[in-house]
Amino acid sequence: MFWPHPVFLTTDIMIWLFAISVIGCVYKVRCNQPLQNKWGQLLARPLYSACAIILLVFTTIALLDSIHFKKPLLTTNSSTPVYSNNVSSLLDTAISPLGTVVESSYSAPFATHSLNKSYRRDKQQHYVSSYNPLQLTHNAPSVQTLTLHFLFTLAIIGLSICAVVGSYYRLRQQTWLRAPAARYALLFGALLTALLSYLLALSHHYHVFGTNKIGEDVLYQTIKSIRTGIIIGTVTTFFSVPLAITLGIAAGYFGKRVDDCIQYIYTTVSAVRSILLISAAILSLQVWLGRHASWFASMEESADMRLLLLCAILGLTGWTALCRLLRGETLKIRELDYITAAKTLGVSNRRIIFRHILPNVMHLVLIISVIDFSGLVLAEAVLSYVGVGVAPSTISWGNMINSARLELAREPAIWWSLAAAFTFMFTLVLAANIVADGVRDLFDPRESRC
Repeated sequence: MFWPHPVFLTTDIMIWLFAISVIGCVYKVRCNQPLQNKWGQLLARPLYSACAIILLVFTTIALLDSIHFKKPLLTTNSSTPVYSNNVSSLLDTAISPLGTVVESSYSAPFATHSLNKSYRRDKQQHYVSSYNPLQLTHNAPSVQTLTLHFLFTLAIIGLSICAVVGSYYRLRQQTWLRAPAARYALLFGALLTALLSYLLALSHHYHVFGTNKIGEDVLYQTIKSIRTGIIIGTVTTFFSVPLAITLGIAAGYFGKRVDDCIQYIYTTVSAVRSILLISAAILSLQVWLGRHASWFASMEESADMRLLLLCAILGLTGWTALCRLLRGETLKIRELDYITAAKTLGVSNRRIIFRHILPNVMHLVLIISVIDFSGLVLAEAVLSYVGVGVAPSTISWGNMINSARLELAREPAIWWSLAAAFTFMFTLVLAANIVADGVRDLFDPRESRC
């Protein structure tokens, strides 16, 4: 028996580094009582806690989809392992057989036959046109039967959990989950988990969101697109935030010629439309990747490099707003009494920046980073729609919307690919915007609603 061969993509490493950084920040917050109280105020509101759970679920799916490997093939020679050329992920294994059954062409959601007629021979060897049955729905039970079985199983599991938890808290003579937000969060998390489990249970027998032109399951494509959206929204910060922090604080603290030079740079970058810069850079990178295709061992690595370069381009063209805010905040902080006292005592500029200025501007970095997350997810969809986004082989919501724009003109219209991509993208963007609004109200001193 051979173990799968791990495949390390660059974006996999970066998204896991981002996850580890977030876990470290959470640990730091738990050790800091004022910060813990602030975040507690945010999560105490049911709306924000529900949106945080949605973001956690999407991020978990993206992390599971960022563990890639090649499966070993069965060979007669057991001493030499042979691995498949296809790169799979841990998410593919978890949701299998979703995405493994490919039909001939279009099929509607929960359909049992293909959408288009095809010719076949009957017993008399005559050609007849008919709707062919789908492979996945062959001898499948009805949706009503599957729903009843799922609800019955879910009810048994729910009652068992409530009995165990209730007995535990009754023995300890404590009120079960006194905080209202904790009850709401637990209830919403249970409902969301039940919904995802129900969709995965149905996907064993039906194409829940139908199939596309080449017969691929739309639900599988929609779930796989989550990783692309999360990577665009998170990995881009690795390129934009350090640049904005360095230049913004340097311009505000040192002033004079340093300030003039940095202002000239971000004013020039801001004067050019970002879509033009991104399009020109992506088109140039396409030529570069085409000339150096031999550098990449597989198509997945080439597509991953294009995704990473897209994140870098978005980061290098989107740092100006944060840099301008940090410059203005640093100009205000450097005139405070404790900064003047530190300079008088001979404290070095480096120590002043890292000990006094940087901690006092990190709330702006946090607010802008969370707010820009949803904008970056939408930017990927727009860029892929106009053909300068991720590689065509990369599954993303933008590529799904781009391929679905011509399908709406068919008769009958193929609407389910667009609807599935829009629903998942809208859910992620809405949850991120609500959480960003809460973070802004929490850390912005001019706001006092949270």
